[in-house]
Amino acid sequence: MTNNRAGTHREHSGVELLAPNEVLIQPTQGWASLNLRGLWEYRELLYFLAWRDVKIRYKQTALGMAWAV
Repeated sequence: MTNNRAGTHREHSGVELLAPNEVLIQPTQGWASLNLRGLWEYRELLYFLAWRDVKIRYKQTALGMAWAV
């Protein structure tokens, strides 16, 4: 623990607590920040979100072509 302009200064896993209502968030370093296990667990959700975006993009294109004809 070190002293800071706002009083005591605590650090834990990239988050620094400066004062009761102040938080400084810092990025993690290295490949561990990717959280590949979490990405793999939610791969189905990511698939459906990506598929939804593709469907919307091409549906709008098809509607635009139909409107022009």
